Amino acid sequence: MKGQQQATRIYADHVTGIKAMLKRLSEAGEQNFFTDPATANWADVGSIEHLAHKLREICDMTFNEGEYADHDFKETLHLHHEHGRRLHSR
Repeated sequence: MKGQQQATRIYADHVTGIKAMLKRLSEAGEQNFFTDPATANWADVGSIEHLAHKLREICDMTFNEGEYADHDFKETLHLHHEHGRRLHSR
């Protein structure tokens, strides 16, 4: 049972962390990600485009859209975890 309790605690910790990150991102979005759109330059465009790409990937994974449309989110995360474990065990 200890393993399940530990997994539950760690999972809840990650959910709490994600919620905090989403709150910070929402607040940054209210401030146009700290850039005045009227004076945005190409570096700003590249930065916001990169951020949008990363967030789109997270949304696609979460909602089984885009390149993840035919995948189960939990299965995808499990495969990523297993792949990382194999890489670290070498």
